Amino acid sequence: MKSLAVGTLAVYVLLDGIDSPLLKWMQNQGANHVAVHGGGLDPIRFSNVYFFSFLLVGIILLLADRHRLQADWRRLNGAAQQSIAGGAFCGMFLGPLSFFISLKHLSVIGQSLLFSLLLPVSALLALVVLKERLPKGFTLSLALISFGLVLSSWAMGGMADGGGNDLLGIMLVLLSVLAYATYDITNRSLEELDLGHGITLGVGAIVSALLFALIEIGRFGVHFFWQLELWWVLALIGGYGLLVRLMGSIAERGSLLSWPVATVELWGSLAVVVSVFSAAVVLGEPLNLGTLVGVGIVLAGVILPSVIWHQTAGPA
Repeated sequence: MKSLAVGTLAVYVLLDGIDSPLLKWMQNQGANHVAVHGGGLDPIRFSNVYFFSFLLVGIILLLADRHRLQADWRRLNGAAQQSIAGGAFCGMFLGPLSFFISLKHLSVIGQSLLFSLLLPVSALLALVVLKERLPKGFTLSLALISFGLVLSSWAMGGMADGGGNDLLGIMLVLLSVLAYATYDITNRSLEELDLGHGITLGVGAIVSALLFALIEIGRFGVHFFWQLELWWVLALIGGYGLLVRLMGSIAERGSLLSWPVATVELWGSLAVVVSVFSAAVVLGEPLNLGTLVGVGIVLAGVILPSVIWHQTAGPA
């Protein structure tokens, strides 16, 4: 059982870490297709990527949880329904949307480092919304992350990727961080209801998929479905949905069932390292000594609260 729990945690860290590099690689494949064949639309767009991946995840989760859907729905009061709807909008629409577009402007390394702000932003939101205390070492953690970001940005000569807009990309990542932090807080506010994944994740995934489909149809018309005759487009999007979205969610939930939250956060912070080195190896993004030092400082800031928690409370 322990080996299974360790394996689940390792899968979660790996899949979380390859999310940005994989999306960037998919974007590059779409851009290369346009460059080679000329004209037409980029086949890898945020709207069709998230339409198919969230549709796939939603259908699977609803089918898996179908026996308790009605019972869970009857237990929801107005506030819980609003929390689920608001959380789904933030975590399955606004967050992914801004995350995807930011990759058009930033390098994967730059985006991954900026996304490390998720933990301190989540802690601040928990303080405001859930009245939770800030974790011990929060100020030092935030200072380390900020210093590491500045050092890495200086070492990389900015965080933009090629002709990308550095400022716009940074603003989009920060919007994504805020959206995912809000999603995290709404999920935590629903924990006491002990709802199944069908209600908390599946319904939101289906609604988000429909929103992305409406955006796609509104921008390009219904003929965007025909583009799936390009088998590699469907294979890439389907593979991303199954591997990162579905398996990543399952591995995260499994890890949280097997380990204390602080342990999952501690080891989950290694996803930054996976992202950085995946971007360097697979995408050829430059990685110099200054950037490595900055990554190390950011990582120290991210894991500090979890380390302090283990030292003071011990494993649960």
